[in-house]
Amino acid sequence: MQARGGCPMKKHDLTDLVQKTKTSKATISRALNHCPGVDPQTRRRILEAAGPQSSSSDADLVMILPDTPRYFWNPAFTALQADTADMRRRFHLYSRLYDTSEVGLYLEQAARHEARLMLLSVADTPETLSLLHAYAGKIPLFFLSEYLDVPGTFYIGSDAHEDGKRLGEAYLAHFRRFSRVVCLSSHANGNGRRRLEGFTGALLNEGSPPPCSIALPSPGKSLPAQLARLLHDSYPDGFDCIVCADGFLPQVCLAVQKLGLQRQVICLGFENPPGNHPYLESGMIAAYVEQDIVTQCRTAVTLARQFLETGTYPASKYTYCPSSLTINPLALE
Repeated sequence: MQARGGCPMKKHDLTDLVQKTKTSKATISRALNHCPGVDPQTRRRILEAAGPQSSSSDADLVMILPDTPRYFWNPAFTALQADTADMRRRFHLYSRLYDTSEVGLYLEQAARHEARLMLLSVADTPETLSLLHAYAGKIPLFFLSEYLDVPGTFYIGSDAHEDGKRLGEAYLAHFRRFSRVVCLSSHANGNGRRRLEGFTGALLNEGSPPPCSIALPSPGKSLPAQLARLLHDSYPDGFDCIVCADGFLPQVCLAVQKLGLQRQVICLGFENPPGNHPYLESGMIAAYVEQDIVTQCRTAVTLARQFLETGTYPASKYTYCPSSLTINPLALE
């Protein structure tokens, strides 16, 4: 077995870890090599038990990324692996988007072992922001896909405000007849907030009334049921269009189905997870904007390589990669 530093782990070390952590050799291997599918608490317990061998001291570039949702991050991870294969780099994966414990551990390790650059994608929560403010002056931070407002950092991803504006313009051009609009966004998604600002701005610029807006319930298996109750209680007079600023369109559509409104309501949103397919075929999803995560990753690697080789930072704080807009023809019928 290889430890993350690239040195083979001795058999007695592995046996000690199995005994200390009460986990299998396979789980220890996945945790030490930052593979997906390890429970966050188990991963942290293994990393802490492994001690110094789990350092990032051999890496110039440290990448801290989620491993979910997999439809989005699997192609990103593949692109990053290929484009950084010749670099001294280290991947750190975490499994719960709003749990800062693993992220904090990885930040601490990278700073302690003097990584030269961090490329990371983390949720915009107060706890994460506090951590990042503490490290921003110690290590250059490049944010991938998810922007956080931390001074002295750089962002590579979509222009969330422009994406929202494009979706708003598509709504005005094709779906204005669905006039009772409800917007949904998670409190911990900065991109979602900027998308809704862009969407709402597009409507206001055309003289349309501002849409209603409510907070999306916490992600999880019960999201559709929670959202159905919230919509039922919040809008007794009804609605006919939902705009979801996060990547939860399938769950939103299921909530609409639970209310029996699938033939009266259209849904607009962002990203295209596999769960969208039946709702695209039925015409319930009318339009969506999708990030080009692979281009974002390759652009980020180019900028990271430039910094590591020449010490040159990106020319702008924001490097935007265009997203794509899809109008569902079945929703136009």
